[in-house]
Amino acid sequence: MVERSVQLRLRELESPWDNDCQEMLRSTQQRFAALRQPKQFPGILPSDALLASWPEPDMLRQVVSRLNQWVDTQEAPPTWKPDPMLATLPADLLRLPMVDNLGQVHFTAYDGYMLMEAVWLRDAARAKSAAGDSVDELSVARNLFDWTLRNIQTDYDSPDRVPQLPWETLFLGHGTNWERAWTYILLLRQRGIDAAVLALPEESAAPSGKESLKPWCVAVLIGEKEKKLYLFDPKLGLPVAGPRGIKADKSGHLDIEPATLDEVTANPKLLEAMSLGADAPYWAQKVNLKQVVTLLEASPIYLEPRTKRIEARLTGQQRMVLNAEPTEQAVHFKAAGLRDVRLWDLPYTTLKRRMALPPKDVFERLAAFVPFMSRPGAPLYKGRILHLKGKIFNEKEAIAYYQRARPRYSTVEDEAPKYQKDVYDALYAQVAAGGRQVKPEEENVLKQVSIQQAVQLAKLTVAGKLAASYWLGLIQYDAKEYDAALDYLGIRTLQFGAEHVFWATGAYYNIARTWEASGQRKKAIEAYETNLLLRNDNGNLVRARWLRELDGGQTKKPAEMKTEAKKPEEKKKEDNKLEEKRTDTKKPEETKTKAQQLEDTKIGEKKIEDKKPEEKKTEAKKP
Repeated sequence: MVERSVQLRLRELESPWDNDCQEMLRSTQQRFAALRQPKQFPGILPSDALLASWPEPDMLRQVVSRLNQWVDTQEAPPTWKPDPMLATLPADLLRLPMVDNLGQVHFTAYDGYMLMEAVWLRDAARAKSAAGDSVDELSVARNLFDWTLRNIQTDYDSPDRVPQLPWETLFLGHGTNWERAWTYILLLRQRGIDAAVLALPEESAAPSGKESLKPWCVAVLIGEKEKKLYLFDPKLGLPVAGPRGIKADKSGHLDIEPATLDEVTANPKLLEAMSLGADAPYWAQKVNLKQVVTLLEASPIYLEPRTKRIEARLTGQQRMVLNAEPTEQAVHFKAAGLRDVRLWDLPYTTLKRRMALPPKDVFERLAAFVPFMSRPGAPLYKGRILHLKGKIFNEKEAIAYYQRARPRYSTVEDEAPKYQKDVYDALYAQVAAGGRQVKPEEENVLKQVSIQQAVQLAKLTVAGKLAASYWLGLIQYDAKEYDAALDYLGIRTLQFGAEHVFWATGAYYNIARTWEASGQRKKAIEAYETNLLLRNDNGNLVRARWLRELDGGQTKKPAEMKTEAKKPEEKKKEDNKLEEKRTDTKKPEETKTKAQQLEDTKIGEKKIEDKKPEEKKTEAKKP
């Protein structure tokens, strides 16, 4: 019975519950107050900055508790030894709590989040909108790579940026190039496909004389009798093009079969397809590919014997991968021709940095989750999880919840005073617990904190509305409703101007992809070549060159194209060509589809008026 209840509890990780979202919002409000006034609200924040930066669903606590009850009913596991490759990590990473506790039998709060991550990765990797219909492993790998590029907006990396774990990258929908690659590798793992990062020696040695490696691409190990390594460059956002050349499907959308490592090693000239010409070669062309180093993903959760025991007991639709054997993986990669195979340290350096976050960064990470919980019923939170699961079109699936996450702006303003009062009452009750008398100066502090949180919530609710619009655009792309996708991405997401919208980079990239997929190749080429907000390094210029060559056109010289995109604050504001070319697309009322539930839109205004509730459709049918 206990084992059965464990399976039922793990199933709870698959769906968000109303009371859980409400509890998360309340606990997050308390953490905000404690971060602002630590002396006033002691004992609220977890001592671990990593756990303090994540909202804590009550469901996770229950899952961990039930798992530990199950552990107590089992026989003691056999003596466990860590994977030998773990010892190759630097000593400071081996001292991380989640590494030091690998062998313990009981589950931790950190394990709860990692189990949730595995569930979300499994569901996303199974969704047809992400992986496609084919069971062919190479097709799955290509589809998941393309889905990752379109659905995870590229973040700039910098020393002061807070690094993310894969579940954050997947759920929040943005991450750096190598956070996207990390997520992609784990998506493939849930489909039973091995993948690793390939790195090459830097052109110049590190000042200390130590070896310096530069990540190059993700190598996906595919094949039945003879395994081959297919190459995908997450920085350019493109497969490394193989000898079969650059092709397009019937609609004109690029269809690139990736090269294998053997192919580019035997014929390095293949890499010329990834360059912008003789003046701007692909950096890997300058390196001896025989010096490639393989970096295996082996996060702590996949090395724990306790999660391996859970994996062995999951059946049917609940099956998921919770274990990785890096030493065994290394054998497979070496059999494919790789000699130097190591552990990738990114998962471990990320954990180390997150555990040392200062309070301001903890606050920032918590704030990123508030838009998902701020509306009654947490529609953005539910919509996002259902979107990742590929549950899109029915009445209680992603589209319906995303639409509910897009309130009128006047509604947001009207709700602020009530929210401020609710926060004040909750904090007051906490301070006054046990009959303690609240001092006047404490009341003033509570008022200030509650006002700050009300203002912040209003801003984050608007941010949530824009996120919902952006993700609805991605859904319309997947449904091949390209006019609707352009409307959501170009008008509703960017309604305040690109410089004020977090999703501008992803919106512009997906607008270009939409034009490409819909056969409007000239518009796509222009967007890839001229939009300074696109962040896939030179990958967009390479993509434009490939499209231009398919048209038989001349390739522009690199000097005639835009150089690598700079951060928005470092460059002049770009004219919004989308608005100028609005006449090239249909009006919103002409682009409505059965899959949309679009509201009437007033072009040129900065707010969108919803229809009356009784006029709204509650179900979006699949096109």
